[in-house]
Amino acid sequence: DSSRNNSETISSTDVLFSVKKASRNYVTTGRDALSDDSTHIYSTIQVEIQWPVKYGDHDISILQDSLQALSLGTTKGTIDQAMANMLDNPVGHDLYTLEPIDSIATNASTMTLYQSIYSAVVSFNDKYVVYGVTRSVYEGGAHGLTTTSYLTWLSDNRVTLSLKNAFISGYDQTLLDAIKTHLIEHNNANDIDNLEKLGYFTDNIYISPNFYIDGYDIVFHYNPYDIAAYSVGSIDVRVPYYTVADIISPTLLQVFESGSI
Repeated sequence: DSSRNNSETISSTDVLFSVKKASRNYVTTGRDALSDDSTHIYSTIQVEIQWPVKYGDHDISILQDSLQALSLGTTKGTIDQAMANMLDNPVGHDLYTLEPIDSIATNASTMTLYQSIYSAVVSFNDKYVVYGVTRSVYEGGAHGLTTTSYLTWLSDNRVTLSLKNAFISGYDQTLLDAIKTHLIEHNNANDIDNLEKLGYFTDNIYISPNFYIDGYDIVFHYNPYDIAAYSVGSIDVRVPYYTVADIISPTLLQVFESGSI
């Protein structure tokens, strides 16, 4: 009896991901191929994606298309074709082109640029899956830049979350106030003006469309330079869903109140 009762309370959702990786090295050619007439400039591109193959019995085509678009900027062709096309048509500086090579020379007279894209699952359950797409780029200068974009897909509704379908009409001011409040608390500041001393652009704080679900929180992500100086780094503002439940759409509210978080 005990075994039968236990099996009746356990549910299973089969989930399958396939890790896809690709990389290529390049040498620059063209007018600016040498940064100081002696330093050869090379570049490397690396892409790694945890590709969704199966998510229970759900149709995951929208998840796949959304992830491919966010990672590679296109929904044309299969994911393998899109990755190969990116390596075949690399985006370089306006004044030079990138030609594929087998390997990059390592000596004091070389400079290597890079672009890496890493798309991975941040969290998932039977109600949703969250992807983070991290892009690191160095195109010369003082430092590179790393940014992350998030994608939340709801399995029952087969939609990706956006501000438009996550919140009801007229949410703007209430949600912005909540973000500012939790940003102040996170930094142990007295008020919004104190954030300016910490490197924040207090007049430019906005509702980030780059957000995701984490437990019972809605996390609004800001990359370097979005609302603060580069030295502040990336910023995550966690807003507990129950503090803004009145402006959350029925679609998202159902996920939080399903008991599956």
